[in-house]
Amino acid sequence: MGHIQPGGGLRSDPKKDYVPMDIKLKRWVLNRGDIVLAMTDMKDNVVILGNPALIDKDLTYVLNQRVAKIVIKDKSKLLNTYMLYLQMKDKEFVAELQSKANSGVQVNLTTEAIRGSDIIIPPYDVQVKASESIIGCFNKFDLNTQQIRTLSRLRDTLLPKLMSGEVSVSI
Repeated sequence: MGHIQPGGGLRSDPKKDYVPMDIKLKRWVLNRGDIVLAMTDMKDNVVILGNPALIDKDLTYVLNQRVAKIVIKDKSKLLNTYMLYLQMKDKEFVAELQSKANSGVQVNLTTEAIRGSDIIIPPYDVQVKASESIIGCFNKFDLNTQQIRTLSRLRDTLLPKLMSGEVSVSI
């Protein structure tokens, strides 16, 4: 859950927990394109409950017990998961999910509440028309995210060397 950012999506700088890869965990390992959904949040600060995230890398994340993996049973009706993700990220959809949550110290969504939520699947021809631009936007987002990570690593490597005088820059 610590990888899901408020408003949906993956955090760019999450806390890192390391789980040794084990054949027993294979069922819980997430892959690029999987959609996950936060099922728990704190009552006084509901910012991730019901918000989806789209997994950006294969074999990097392991599903948590209070995070739902959204699986499409009949994949023939949906051209790609991006359209489903965009619908699930809609503020009204998230608000509807949040309204179904049980309240206590923590606010919790049940799998039944998630399964009972309406998903509107556009006609296939509409999906085909929109698909190219949607996929293009997500590919650009992925490329930008990779570049940000590369630049952040470069900064983190060079800055200490610049500060210590080990490396200098000529202007």
